[in-house]
Amino acid sequence: MAQEAGASARLPTVLLIPSTTRLDAPRFPGTVAIDPDPINGPRSASVAPAFPMTAVDRRCVGALPGRLGDHTMKTVRAAFDAIAVRGDAIAGG
Repeated sequence: MAQEAGASARLPTVLLIPSTTRLDAPRFPGTVAIDPDPINGPRSASVAPAFPMTAVDRRCVGALPGRLGDHTMKTVRAAFDAIAVRGDAIAGG
C-alpha cells in the first residue's frame, strides 16, 4: 500500500504491507493474490495480507523490488477496507 505522495515526502515513515508465497494465505480475510509481472517485483505468485500493515522508518527500507499496478493497489485498498474500522464507525457515527 502506498502513502499519498505529498505525505510521503514529509513523513519519516513509509507504510508497508508484507507479502508471502504461502498461497494458502487467501483463506484469511483482507488478503490479495498477486501474480508476478515485469513491474511488480515478485518472482512467483504471492499473497499480500493487509492486516499486518505497519509503518516503518524509511531509513530501514532498502530499494523496492517493484511497484504494484493501479488495479492491484485498488484491490489491496478494498481488502484493507473490508477488515478495517474507520474512526466514525468506532465513535458510533
